[in-house]
Amino acid sequence: MVNIGVGQEVTWEGKRGQETEERNKRGERRREQGREEMEIDERTQRQGMEERKGKERRRGKEKKTRRKGDERRRREQGREKRKGDERRLGDGGERSGGGEEERRERGVEERRERGGDERRERGVEERKEKGGEEMRERGVKERRERGVEERRGRGVEEGQHQGVGGREKNHNKGLSVSLAAFFLVTQVVGGGFVVLPKALAHTGWIGVSIMVMFCLMVSYSGTRLATCWVILEERWPHRYSHRSTQPYVEIADTAFGKHGRCLGIFVVIVGSFGPNTVYLVLTASLLNSLVGELSTCEWVLVTAAVLLPFTWLGTPKDFWQVSVASGIVTTGVCLTILCELLKGSTTNTLRHKHPPHHGHLTATPYTFVLGFATLLFSYGGARGFPTIQNDMEDRTQFWKSVVLGNVVILALYLPIAVTGYAILGHHVPSDILFSLDPHSPTTKAVIVLQILNLLGTYITGFNPTAQGCEDLLMVQKSFGWGRVGVRSGLVALQALVGLAVPLFDRIMTLFGASVVPLATLILPPLVYMKLINMNHEPHWPQRQLPLWEKVVLWELVSVGVLGGVVGTVSAVLDLLKLDTEKKSCFLNFHPS
Repeated sequence: MVNIGVGQEVTWEGKRGQETEERNKRGERRREQGREEMEIDERTQRQGMEERKGKERRRGKEKKTRRKGDERRRREQGREKRKGDERRLGDGGERSGGGEEERRERGVEERRERGGDERRERGVEERKEKGGEEMRERGVKERRERGVEERRGRGVEEGQHQGVGGREKNHNKGLSVSLAAFFLVTQVVGGGFVVLPKALAHTGWIGVSIMVMFCLMVSYSGTRLATCWVILEERWPHRYSHRSTQPYVEIADTAFGKHGRCLGIFVVIVGSFGPNTVYLVLTASLLNSLVGELSTCEWVLVTAAVLLPFTWLGTPKDFWQVSVASGIVTTGVCLTILCELLKGSTTNTLRHKHPPHHGHLTATPYTFVLGFATLLFSYGGARGFPTIQNDMEDRTQFWKSVVLGNVVILALYLPIAVTGYAILGHHVPSDILFSLDPHSPTTKAVIVLQILNLLGTYITGFNPTAQGCEDLLMVQKSFGWGRVGVRSGLVALQALVGLAVPLFDRIMTLFGASVVPLATLILPPLVYMKLINMNHEPHWPQRQLPLWEKVVLWELVSVGVLGGVVGTVSAVLDLLKLDTEKKSCFLNFHPS
């Protein structure tokens, strides 16, 4: 027994020693990579300084050459003038009038020559300035091309890295503009559109204007966030030309240092954790309405178990088919719900249709803030924009994907929200699906499609949270037990939160008021202004921040701060008002 115990102790000590050595080796490799990147940056700076010195030397030589030429011309002109004076003195008084004419002609010629010299000098300077601008533009293009080539080269060298079943590939080809917009729509829409009629019931008809305003604000903020990553690639191509697992965090870190990095990690992890918890609880609620044998609390556990293996996949680029399918399903669900609402309003088959003259109530400040937070949550996907941008083939074109995606989102949101609120009034349920005829085959088909949509959205939106936690815990990027353990723990934690508060609308309002304003309206304008106003290195492309843009960016920050503070307080108060048995599955696991 003693010998066996000793052997086990030695074996465990050996394993711990091996793990320590592996961690040390990984740390040394990261430090070596950091030193190599610093050396590359230093070489780039030295090359830039040498180029500037060479340009200055060439300019000095050109100035000396011009001065010598001017002096030589002046000496020749002086000799010619003296010869002319001598000839005029020899000719006598008869030719005095002709001398005056010659002097006038010489004056005209001298002025012409001086004007020609000045024009030539100005032309040389203008050509130099144009040449400098062209060289800078060519430098930016070359750096971008080198970045793309380096990314492709690294993809070829890395080849296939191990994934689920050993088939997870590192594809060289990235996403196109339209496919990136598809990813954006899938990540933002998810299941948020089903609560929009209830949000309008909280805000009143002014909520329609708020939806359009949020669409414009989030679109502009998203384009600035996309430009931030382009700026990073322009200024530090050797560091940021490759794919980053946490681009949102890298942007915040570059702009504000350690504090910005901590804030970025909080936004990415918590901002993705909350919506995924909402999708988990919403899926369980729909399954409970479709198959009533199990309670919502039990369906939360079943749904988490079904989703668990899919969360072990790599990046969104590795399962782009899920995003495309989810986007198509979302569009189909929205159109079907719209048709069923219009059909049910004429056949009186809706479950929550309001009585005449009592359908629309005046919004109070409290309900308005709740509706405001819910509407903001429905546009809360900016934290994942840089992740999608990093998977694109041409990252400079991501702003087009942002604009296209938000236009599609607004086109999906407005009809559902307006039609649902106009027909059902303040009686509209938290999920518009629960107002449809439960016995209709179409309703059941829509619920099934929405469940599939939520599952796909969960898989896509889970990735930023998982990658952020894996970076913090230094887990390898390839598939392994480290990835499985971290991601399984996250799914279990989301299931626990869903069991603690099994009311998806309350969770949605809370996260929509707290994290979404920070990730969507506050941080992107601040990091963009900070990067633009950084001290410029000579080799950096010049970027300007006009006054009108600065005003717009500060307005976005102000709306985000005000809406976030007021909305968070109201959401917490609304959560505390719930009945005790409805607050948690831990108090009542089989609610009626």
